[in-house]
Amino acid sequence: MRDKTFEIYFSDLIPAAQQEFLDLIGEKDITNTNYDVMPITSVPAPEPELQEIKLYSPLRITIDPKDKYDDGGEYDYDGEHPEISAREAVHYQHEINEFLTFELSTDEDELKYGLMAYYHENDGVKDKVKSIAVSVEEMDEKLMGVATLSVYEPLDTKEMELVKDYLTGQYSDGFGEGAEQRPVRTNAGDLYVSLWQSGRDFTIRTEQEMSAKHKNRGDER
Repeated sequence: MRDKTFEIYFSDLIPAAQQEFLDLIGEKDITNTNYDVMPITSVPAPEPELQEIKLYSPLRITIDPKDKYDDGGEYDYDGEHPEISAREAVHYQHEINEFLTFELSTDEDELKYGLMAYYHENDGVKDKVKSIAVSVEEMDEKLMGVATLSVYEPLDTKEMELVKDYLTGQYSDGFGEGAEQRPVRTNAGDLYVSLWQSGRDFTIRTEQEMSAKHKNRGDER
Protein backbone atom coordinates (compact mmCIF):
# COMPACT_ATOMS: atom_id res chain seq x y z
CA MET A 1 0.00 0.00 0.00
CA ARG A 2 1.41 3.34 -1.03
CA ASP A 3 1.09 6.55 0.91
CA LYS A 4 3.53 8.92 -0.79
CA THR A 5 3.88 12.69 -0.60
CA PHE A 6 5.82 15.33 -2.49
CA GLU A 7 7.91 17.77 -0.46
CA ILE A 8 7.90 21.41 -1.55
CA TYR A 9 10.95 23.59 -0.88
CA PHE A 10 11.30 27.36 -0.85
CA SER A 11 13.36 27.17 -4.03
CA ASP A 12 10.43 25.47 -5.81
CA LEU A 13 8.28 28.59 -5.44
CA ILE A 14 8.05 31.40 -7.98
CA PRO A 15 9.48 34.73 -6.76
CA ALA A 16 6.08 36.22 -5.88
CA ALA A 17 5.18 33.14 -3.82
CA GLN A 18 8.58 33.24 -2.11
CA GLN A 19 7.95 36.81 -1.01
CA GLU A 20 4.47 35.91 0.25
CA PHE A 21 5.96 33.05 2.27
CA LEU A 22 8.61 35.34 3.81
CA ASP A 23 5.91 37.84 4.73
CA LEU A 24 3.86 35.04 6.28
CA ILE A 25 6.67 33.87 8.56
CA GLY A 26 7.87 37.44 9.27
CA GLU A 27 11.33 37.10 7.77
CA LYS A 28 13.21 39.19 5.19
CA ASP A 29 15.62 36.47 4.09
CA ILE A 30 15.13 32.69 3.92
CA THR A 31 18.72 32.11 5.15
CA ASN A 32 17.62 33.29 8.58
CA THR A 33 15.39 30.20 8.84
CA ASN A 34 15.65 26.45 8.43
CA TYR A 35 13.51 26.59 5.32
CA ASP A 36 16.56 27.07 3.10
CA VAL A 37 17.24 23.33 3.58
CA MET A 38 13.93 22.00 4.92
CA PRO A 39 10.65 21.55 3.03
CA ILE A 40 8.06 24.21 3.75
CA THR A 41 5.17 21.79 3.23
CA SER A 42 4.22 18.50 1.59
CA VAL A 43 1.33 17.44 -0.60
CA PRO A 44 -0.08 13.96 -1.29
CA ALA A 45 1.19 12.36 -4.46
CA PRO A 46 -1.53 11.95 -7.08
CA GLU A 47 -3.15 8.51 -6.96
CA PRO A 48 -2.05 6.43 -9.97
CA GLU A 49 -4.72 4.79 -12.08
CA LEU A 50 -5.55 1.45 -10.49
CA GLN A 51 -6.00 -1.84 -12.32
CA GLU A 52 -8.31 -4.65 -11.23
CA ILE A 53 -7.48 -8.32 -10.82
CA LYS A 54 -10.09 -10.90 -9.83
CA LEU A 55 -9.29 -14.22 -8.16
CA TYR A 56 -12.02 -16.88 -8.04
CA SER A 57 -12.54 -19.76 -5.64
CA PRO A 58 -15.34 -22.26 -4.86
CA LEU A 59 -17.76 -21.80 -1.98
CA ARG A 60 -19.43 -24.18 0.42
CA ILE A 61 -22.76 -22.84 1.67
CA THR A 62 -25.07 -24.50 4.17
CA ILE A 63 -28.49 -23.39 5.36
CA ASP A 64 -30.38 -23.49 8.61
CA PRO A 65 -33.84 -23.51 7.01
CA LYS A 66 -36.77 -21.62 8.46
CA ASP A 67 -39.13 -24.45 7.59
CA LYS A 68 -37.91 -27.44 9.62
CA TYR A 69 -41.19 -29.32 9.73
CA ASP A 70 -42.76 -31.72 7.25
CA ASP A 71 -46.31 -31.51 5.94
CA GLY A 72 -47.63 -33.31 9.02
CA GLY A 73 -46.08 -30.79 11.39
CA GLU A 74 -43.40 -33.22 12.55
CA TYR A 75 -39.89 -31.98 13.20
CA ASP A 76 -37.94 -32.89 10.06
CA TYR A 77 -34.42 -31.72 10.79
CA ASP A 78 -31.50 -33.70 12.20
CA GLY A 79 -29.35 -30.73 13.23
CA GLU A 80 -26.97 -30.97 10.27
CA HIS A 81 -27.15 -27.86 8.12
CA PRO A 82 -27.86 -29.09 4.59
CA GLU A 83 -25.57 -27.83 1.85
CA ILE A 84 -27.01 -25.88 -1.04
CA SER A 85 -25.58 -26.07 -4.55
CA ALA A 86 -23.56 -23.32 -6.18
CA ARG A 87 -26.41 -22.89 -8.67
CA GLU A 88 -29.01 -22.47 -5.94
CA ALA A 89 -26.72 -20.10 -4.04
CA VAL A 90 -26.91 -17.61 -6.94
CA HIS A 91 -30.35 -16.58 -5.57
CA TYR A 92 -28.66 -15.28 -2.41
CA GLN A 93 -25.84 -13.33 -4.06
CA HIS A 94 -27.12 -9.94 -2.90
CA GLU A 95 -27.59 -10.98 0.74
CA ILE A 96 -24.16 -12.62 0.91
CA ASN A 97 -22.41 -9.61 -0.61
CA GLU A 98 -24.08 -7.25 1.83
CA PHE A 99 -22.94 -9.51 4.66
CA LEU A 100 -19.33 -9.69 3.42
CA THR A 101 -19.14 -5.95 2.80
CA PHE A 102 -20.80 -4.50 5.87
CA GLU A 103 -21.14 -7.14 8.58
CA LEU A 104 -17.49 -8.19 8.65
CA SER A 105 -15.79 -4.80 8.26
CA THR A 106 -14.46 -4.01 11.73
CA ASP A 107 -12.49 -0.78 11.30
CA GLU A 108 -11.67 2.09 8.98
CA ASP A 109 -8.55 0.45 7.53
CA GLU A 110 -10.49 -2.67 6.63
CA LEU A 111 -13.19 -0.61 4.94
CA LYS A 112 -10.50 1.19 2.92
CA TYR A 113 -8.03 -1.60 2.18
CA GLY A 114 -10.02 -4.81 2.71
CA LEU A 115 -7.79 -7.78 3.46
CA MET A 116 -4.67 -5.76 2.62
CA ALA A 117 -5.17 -4.08 6.00
CA TYR A 118 -3.71 -7.28 7.51
CA TYR A 119 -0.92 -7.93 5.02
CA HIS A 120 2.29 -7.25 6.93
CA GLU A 121 4.99 -8.64 4.65
CA ASN A 122 7.40 -6.05 3.19
CA ASP A 123 7.48 -7.31 -0.37
CA GLY A 124 6.29 -6.54 -3.88
CA VAL A 125 2.71 -7.41 -3.00
CA LYS A 126 2.50 -4.67 -0.39
CA ASP A 127 3.98 -2.17 -2.86
CA LYS A 128 1.68 -3.09 -5.73
CA VAL A 129 -1.67 -4.01 -4.16
CA LYS A 130 -3.76 -1.22 -2.63
CA SER A 131 -6.78 -3.24 -1.51
CA ILE A 132 -8.44 -6.67 -1.63
CA ALA A 133 -12.24 -6.79 -1.47
CA VAL A 134 -13.99 -10.12 -0.89
CA SER A 135 -17.38 -10.79 -2.47
CA VAL A 136 -19.33 -13.45 -4.36
CA GLU A 137 -20.12 -13.44 -8.05
CA GLU A 138 -22.05 -15.56 -10.51
CA MET A 139 -19.96 -17.37 -13.09
CA ASP A 140 -21.44 -19.93 -15.48
CA GLU A 141 -24.66 -19.93 -13.42
CA LYS A 142 -22.74 -20.83 -10.24
CA LEU A 143 -21.89 -18.66 -7.26
CA MET A 144 -18.19 -18.30 -6.55
CA GLY A 145 -16.03 -16.43 -4.09
CA VAL A 146 -14.15 -13.48 -5.59
CA ALA A 147 -11.20 -11.49 -4.29
CA THR A 148 -10.94 -8.24 -6.22
CA LEU A 149 -7.46 -6.73 -6.11
CA SER A 150 -6.93 -3.04 -6.85
CA VAL A 151 -3.31 -2.84 -8.01
CA TYR A 152 -0.91 -0.08 -9.01
CA GLU A 153 0.82 -2.34 -11.51
CA PRO A 154 0.60 -5.99 -12.62
CA LEU A 155 1.85 -8.74 -10.31
CA ASP A 156 4.55 -11.12 -11.43
CA THR A 157 4.17 -14.89 -11.06
CA LYS A 158 5.81 -15.02 -7.62
CA GLU A 159 3.72 -12.14 -6.30
CA MET A 160 0.52 -13.74 -7.57
CA GLU A 161 1.37 -16.94 -5.73
CA LEU A 162 2.04 -14.94 -2.57
CA VAL A 163 -1.40 -13.33 -2.87
CA LYS A 164 -3.07 -16.72 -3.41
CA ASP A 165 -1.28 -18.17 -0.36
CA TYR A 166 -2.30 -15.15 1.71
CA LEU A 167 -5.93 -15.46 0.63
CA THR A 168 -5.94 -19.19 1.40
CA GLY A 169 -4.78 -18.40 4.93
CA GLN A 170 -7.36 -15.64 5.36
CA TYR A 171 -10.16 -17.81 4.00
CA SER A 172 -9.29 -20.77 6.24
CA ASP A 173 -8.29 -19.11 9.52
CA GLY A 174 -8.81 -15.36 9.45
CA PHE A 175 -11.53 -13.48 7.63
CA GLY A 176 -13.14 -16.67 6.34
CA GLU A 177 -13.32 -18.31 9.76
CA GLY A 178 -15.25 -15.32 11.08
CA ALA A 179 -17.56 -15.36 8.07
CA GLU A 180 -18.56 -19.01 8.29
CA GLN A 181 -19.49 -18.74 11.98
CA ARG A 182 -21.98 -15.92 11.48
CA PRO A 183 -25.33 -16.30 9.73
CA VAL A 184 -26.39 -14.55 6.55
CA ARG A 185 -30.08 -13.79 7.07
CA THR A 186 -32.36 -14.69 4.14
CA ASN A 187 -36.07 -15.38 3.65
CA ALA A 188 -35.30 -19.09 3.33
CA GLY A 189 -33.23 -19.29 6.52
CA ASP A 190 -29.74 -18.56 7.78
CA LEU A 191 -26.88 -19.25 5.41
CA TYR A 192 -23.35 -20.12 6.53
CA VAL A 193 -20.72 -19.29 3.91
CA SER A 194 -17.39 -21.10 3.87
CA LEU A 195 -14.81 -19.39 1.67
CA TRP A 196 -12.40 -22.30 2.10
CA GLN A 197 -12.73 -26.07 2.08
CA SER A 198 -10.11 -28.71 2.70
CA GLY A 199 -9.19 -31.03 -0.14
CA ARG A 200 -7.98 -30.86 -3.70
CA ASP A 201 -11.13 -29.21 -5.03
CA PHE A 202 -10.22 -25.89 -3.43
CA THR A 203 -8.19 -23.64 -5.71
CA ILE A 204 -7.83 -19.93 -6.28
CA ARG A 205 -7.70 -18.98 -9.95
CA THR A 206 -7.33 -15.82 -12.00
CA GLU A 207 -9.89 -14.97 -14.68
CA GLN A 208 -7.47 -16.27 -17.31
CA GLU A 209 -7.04 -19.55 -15.44
CA MET A 210 -10.82 -19.89 -15.12
CA SER A 211 -11.24 -19.33 -18.86
CA ALA A 212 -8.57 -21.91 -19.64
CA LYS A 213 -10.26 -24.41 -17.33
CA HIS A 214 -13.62 -23.98 -19.07
CA LYS A 215 -11.99 -24.18 -22.51
CA ASN A 216 -10.29 -27.45 -21.61
CA ARG A 217 -13.59 -28.88 -20.43
CA GLY A 218 -15.17 -27.87 -23.72
CA ASP A 219 -12.36 -29.52 -25.69
CA GLU A 220 -12.92 -32.79 -23.82
CA ARG A 221 -16.58 -32.98 -24.94
